[in-house]
Amino acid sequence: MKGEVVSIAKTRLVREFLKASRPLLKQALGEERSERFQHRARARIEALEPGAPRFQAPMNKMLFWLGVPLLGLYQALREDLGVEREQALRLLEEMVQSAFHRMYDSPLRSAMTGAFYRMGWFRELMRKWMRSAQEPEGFHFQVVGREVSEDSLIFEVRGCALLKYFTAHGAPEVVPILCRLDELTARYMRGVKFERTGTIAMGAERCDFRYVSTRK
Repeated sequence: MKGEVVSIAKTRLVREFLKASRPLLKQALGEERSERFQHRARARIEALEPGAPRFQAPMNKMLFWLGVPLLGLYQALREDLGVEREQALRLLEEMVQSAFHRMYDSPLRSAMTGAFYRMGWFRELMRKWMRSAQEPEGFHFQVVGREVSEDSLIFEVRGCALLKYFTAHGAPEVVPILCRLDELTARYMRGVKFERTGTIAMGAERCDFRYVSTRK
């Protein structure tokens, strides 16, 4: 028998976002509106779940995992609390970064994450996943092979599923927040340097990713 599918709104990730939102929104909007946000955000996420893309490719699933939660949080701020766009974006980024700092600020997790990216088998698995991610609504990758650098993982995103999704919901302005999370999480990768020159959501022609081992 298959296990019960866990609602996105009930995952640890959403709990962390809502926990991070309490002090930020209480200070910015007051206690009453902060508490209202807690309920409306969950309701928004649950309402979005049925219409979210159902990807099969592991790479598409991995890169899209924040799509539904962040859109639900943003909708709750803008449409339920009536927060102006710029303030809503600022508050959303603050709560997301606060949640990620709590989730990633662990010496053990940092060491493990960095170790994976330094392992050749892991980099090859990531390349394999990107080459097999051919779903129409998914991300479109261009992968650079091992012949360029044996200690690097280098690839480009030529089509962004997150930007398509948020644009369809009238909120493309949220996607740069997700782009900046790549840089934030990379800070916790011990022994790995992350480099990027631009992203599609921020006006570039493609998103370029380069993870390079700094340990020889």
